[in-house]
Amino acid sequence: MERWKHVLIDPGESILETMKVIDKSTLQFAAVVDKKGYLLGTVTDGDIRRGILKGVSLDSAIKEVMNDSPIYET
Repeated sequence: MERWKHVLIDPGESILETMKVIDKSTLQFAAVVDKKGYLLGTVTDGDIRRGILKGVSLDSAIKEVMNDSPIYET
């Protein structure tokens, strides 16, 4: 089962919409990918919370708060 596919989001997706994706997921994060499916970054609720504390709007693109240097294994 590929339950991770529902957490893939576009870098232009809003922070609010990304929060909804994370909330629905048991994985507790979202993966930001480009149109070819390449990983650009990851987002957790902590990344969003830190962005909000810095004054980033919920309507802003998720790329504003994503972790663009995630550590992952292939």
